[in-house]
Amino acid sequence: MNRALEHFKYVADFQNISLAAKALELSQPALSRSLKLLEQEYGVPLFERQARGVTLTDAGKILYTRIEKIELELAYAKQELAQIKSKERTMINIGAGPAWAAYLPTALRKLSHERPDINISIISNTIDVLLPKISNGELDIALGGDDKFDEKSYQDLAFLPLTQIDTNVVVHHTHPLAQISKPDLMSMHLFPWVSLTKGEKTLKQLNLFFQRKNLRQISFQMDTDVIDYALDMLVHERAIMCSTRQMFSRLPKGEFVSLELGEPIWRHQAGVWYQPSSRNSPIVNRLIELLASVVKNIDATNREGSI
Repeated sequence: MNRALEHFKYVADFQNISLAAKALELSQPALSRSLKLLEQEYGVPLFERQARGVTLTDAGKILYTRIEKIELELAYAKQELAQIKSKERTMINIGAGPAWAAYLPTALRKLSHERPDINISIISNTIDVLLPKISNGELDIALGGDDKFDEKSYQDLAFLPLTQIDTNVVVHHTHPLAQISKPDLMSMHLFPWVSLTKGEKTLKQLNLFFQRKNLRQISFQMDTDVIDYALDMLVHERAIMCSTRQMFSRLPKGEFVSLELGEPIWRHQAGVWYQPSSRNSPIVNRLIELLASVVKNIDATNREGSI
């Protein structure tokens, strides 16, 4: 990155030309000239001068965002070159929600067999939390839904759909509703509800479902990302839980029941989010290929088993 852009970013970060000049070990007039030349080059003002400092104009904000992305790309390049030079173990950072436990372990085992030199780091959270970590370079890929695809903040990211996520209603096999072939939706308001993972998005979709049926809304009694707590509520408190079909397939067979409602509570596409440039990494590229293959095979097997 050239010196003029570095000067611009320092001033934007400090919001003060004098403080930025000290940090850069430049005179204030020299820094001001550098900024003026940069504004002349782009043909737009980049800063608004104020009594106590400077703030970015709309044009300045655009340039600042692009500079951050340049710095991120340079950091990626530095990391990749260092790995080539020193032959260090390769690190891949992954974020995923609980539904991906049906697919991710198999893909990672295959990748580890192919590349035993890899270090793998995984964090679990909702896609709302994971996407900013893709943007700032903390994660290489994030696995989740496509419901953020149209948000302006993430339009520079790439999304590859891999599977369809159906969210249904699950109870313990001893639950009164499990004894009915097609439960009355109104009766579901008589029991406590549990959400696995942070439930704002699930609760919104659940209440939209009830709204379409002209029924009153519900609220979650428990919101947890610890599955043992959620299942304990189902077993002992006759609670009801929203679960994806992928998560349901991992529950003890016969112990829990997916209620027949005629349609899923919520259906959406899910897949891999990543920075387009990260596909230049052979490791990231290979993991995405393996995930696509694993998801395809597991989904096909599950469909055959349900026929």
